[in-house]
Amino acid sequence: MWRGSRWPEALLLVILVGFAGWVFQAVYGFGQTRFFTVDEYQYGHATWLIGRGQLPYLDFYEHHLPLSYLLHAPFFGKVVDLPSAALRLRAIVFAYIFGASLLTALATHRVTRDRAAALVAFFLPISFGFSLMSAVDYRADCFAAYCWIASLALLELNQVAARRGVALASGLLLVAAMLMTQKLVFIGSVTAGCMLLRDRLYRRADAWVAQPRWFIGTLILASAAALVAAWISGTLVKGFQLTVLDALAHERLYPDTSLADYVRPFWDHTWPSSLAVLGLLAAYAFCGGRFWLVPLAIVAVAAGLMNAQFPYNYVGWCFIASIAAVRGLAVLVAGLRGRHFRAASWLYLVAIPIALSQLSFVDGRASNAHQLHLLDKLGRFSAPEDVVIDSAGGALFRPHGSYYWYHGAAHRQLYRRYFANQLVDDYRRSRAIFWINDWRLWELPDSVKRYFANHYIRADGHLFTLGTETTATRDEPLSKVFEIIRSGSYHVHRRTDQRKLVNSPAIAPRPGDLTIDSKPVAGGSIQLSEGRHTLRQAPNSPGYRISFLSSEVFRGGVSTELGHSMLFQYPVPR
Repeated sequence: MWRGSRWPEALLLVILVGFAGWVFQAVYGFGQTRFFTVDEYQYGHATWLIGRGQLPYLDFYEHHLPLSYLLHAPFFGKVVDLPSAALRLRAIVFAYIFGASLLTALATHRVTRDRAAALVAFFLPISFGFSLMSAVDYRADCFAAYCWIASLALLELNQVAARRGVALASGLLLVAAMLMTQKLVFIGSVTAGCMLLRDRLYRRADAWVAQPRWFIGTLILASAAALVAAWISGTLVKGFQLTVLDALAHERLYPDTSLADYVRPFWDHTWPSSLAVLGLLAAYAFCGGRFWLVPLAIVAVAAGLMNAQFPYNYVGWCFIASIAAVRGLAVLVAGLRGRHFRAASWLYLVAIPIALSQLSFVDGRASNAHQLHLLDKLGRFSAPEDVVIDSAGGALFRPHGSYYWYHGAAHRQLYRRYFANQLVDDYRRSRAIFWINDWRLWELPDSVKRYFANHYIRADGHLFTLGTETTATRDEPLSKVFEIIRSGSYHVHRRTDQRKLVNSPAIAPRPGDLTIDSKPVAGGSIQLSEGRHTLRQAPNSPGYRISFLSSEVFRGGVSTELGHSMLFQYPVPR
């Protein structure tokens, strides 16, 4: 770096190491506080189900490839604290982020022989704001992207050493990525094919895929082993139906989503630093860089073919673009050094304001506090075997109420007969004590919405529990017929706003206020059997709740402004 004194180099490295540590601390903190998206609930819930011994496709509906669930299921075999387990999902993602970043830093050091460039490659890719919106998600797309990037980094590391073990590890990571999401089957195989074809055509000494026989052999054997495992487990045929045939139909039915809806606010906020990254990427291409441009182009083509242009499709693209940008920066620094500009390495510090600008795009934009509160309440008021109904696995670590438990727009069209004719029957049989209201409920058939309206009452925020309630009466009595779908002891208490009475006991019915099936309700509970019951409420009496759970479940007071199952944008303004 410098001739003579080494302290300038040491100081630069200390600054970059310190900033890299701060970036990863910030990314980890962001992952622990960012809201959970609707898809994360699906992935997290499926992981928990497999951890409990269930098989995807056979025991529960799933339209993704299963490897990410299988790898992480051992971490969720027994869940005691639901919020902590939910945050553990994000900690797992962070491990992938760290591993991919470390390997790309090592690959950068091998190519540039510059420790400062390696440190910038360690923190800049994960700082990119557009991908960071989804990079912390517990999502197979993210896991696959990081495995694929790690595979590419190993290929680049192996271009000189040409070690068989490294080629084998690279092949295994590529297969892992492809077994996590169908998107990487296309992206990963086409990228590997292009690189192998380039080596075959040009037969240059600097082959992109060293030890190709080991790399290809690993791809074939690992893929074959996965197929055999699926056949032995009995999931092969059903899995092919759901993850290939139905997935293709799902893609055709999926509503179009414009990428501009997400790029525009990102560009408006970060355009100077984003322009700098694009400029450095262009420098990498102009100065002869090719290795990272191939996957960059293939991801761009693949993402452009998708109807749903959500940011999570671009986690890998932005990561790779940032790696190439770091290489472009390294080329500029090397060029200045060649002109005897001794302080050229200080140019690496430009990565710090770029990263700060990118990170500021996601700073303070959303919170998962309301979601964790709901999960905490589920954990305190339900047992591990208690069914919780929602449209995306939003209870995470509780059983769902039906085989088709994920209710996306395309699913409602693919399986419309089931949703119209059978879903309510499954919900009734489940005897779920909780139901989480999310935005997809209002797209379900009217029969489903009526079922919830007739059998559940709001407990807290978007959490509803089994029961019924009455309004206050004046001079006339009130008569009501309600249905009980789960026998047991039901709690009866006055409909006082429990949020204002956190430490106050529930108020039991006044003598003579309520009768159920002509029997007066005395005290704060009543035994009810399955079936229809007739309630009569005396004139001039307050409203009452009759709930399967005690009045404690109604205390807490969570806002309903933010839904429990979030989408992918940031709804909270700066």
